Amino acid sequence: MPTEEALANAEVLYCIRDRGVELDSFTSAVAAAKYNAEVRELLDDRAVLLGYAAAQLAEEHRASTIVVAGSAFTDDPHAPKLFASTVRSQLGGRGECTELRMIPTHREIVCAIARAVALDPLLREPLELMA
Repeated sequence: MPTEEALANAEVLYCIRDRGVELDSFTSAVAAAKYNAEVRELLDDRAVLLGYAAAQLAEEHRASTIVVAGSAFTDDPHAPKLFASTVRSQLGGRGECTELRMIPTHREIVCAIARAVALDPLLREPLELMA
């Protein structure tokens, strides 16, 4: 199964259901994790796996900034810290130099991505744009 499917909300909910807990949304999974250790463990595992994937991509592409968004980070208050610590540990010394950013809401995601893409040339090579 591709990583993007394995770490998607639908797959996480499937794994939770497979353990006998019937939930209909990721938000309900986060709520259930407060009193169900198995659900908490699955959500924590997902945050760590997302951290491994992000660190691998950052390493491959020599990224200085990692931007994350989505319910895996915004709906689960435990996930950002687990994600960040995993990324930093996987990147070793480079992890301290890698900036981690989180876009807080789904509405802001599209605007933030568009802004980042539009500003990238200006931030990378500002003098090149004067020509």
